[in-house]
Amino acid sequence: MRLTCSNLSVSFGRRNCPIPALRNVSFTVGEGEFVAVIGPSGCGKTTLLRCLAGLERVHSGKVSYECGGGDRPPRILMVFQEHGVLPWLTVLENAALGLEAQGVPKRAREERARRLLARLGLGGRERAYPHQLSLGMKQRVAVARSFLCAPDVLLMDEPFAALDAQTRLKLQHELLALWQERRCNVVFVTHDVDEAILLSDRIIVLSAAPGTVTGEYSVGLPRPREAGMMLSQAFTSLKSALYAQLGFEGSQTCRTAEIMKG
Repeated sequence: MRLTCSNLSVSFGRRNCPIPALRNVSFTVGEGEFVAVIGPSGCGKTTLLRCLAGLERVHSGKVSYECGGGDRPPRILMVFQEHGVLPWLTVLENAALGLEAQGVPKRAREERARRLLARLGLGGRERAYPHQLSLGMKQRVAVARSFLCAPDVLLMDEPFAALDAQTRLKLQHELLALWQERRCNVVFVTHDVDEAILLSDRIIVLSAAPGTVTGEYSVGLPRPREAGMMLSQAFTSLKSALYAQLGFEGSQTCRTAEIMKG
């Protein structure tokens, strides 16, 4: 699966007074590639994901998907900042919801959901309801549901932003393990530069609104990646370059890295 975004522009508001949100955004996501998108608040990152998912009207330009194996439409799933689990369904029912929509028989879908939930640390919680779970657990259910559907493209809108640092690192690790096994295309929006570097193959930087691509960076760090990589010279150098691209002083980033090393 190859995703191509070509000169994408989106505006909101009335026709005689449009407010541009994205302007001439172009990039590609190659087969099995994990791409992060960063940029200042309000630059159109979520709007971009909605356009990729076909949920937003495009003013000009286009989004296209090339499926190597035939003409079938791509299977595109989106994970939002809010976990999106349904409060009236159990953990197991929420995780298996996409499989149910695909027509997978109940026994088969529940077996598959149980295996993945156990792997994500939710074994024994299958019959719990969302109000009985922590925020991190709810996000694990959302991630499980997405991967059980075997998407061609997974769009993730800051899914770990509200989590504490320890839970966030654990979920990042679990996400990478699942992705490396299944190798769907991922477009991952985040405000966190460290998260973008730890997770992705390539990072796209958007300007302030209206968002346009101001830079693309190949990460190049070996996989598997661990939190200890954040202290490496390669990591801190890329982090400094990204902060400079975002408009921050590179020296500030370097000082932060030195404090971390100390």
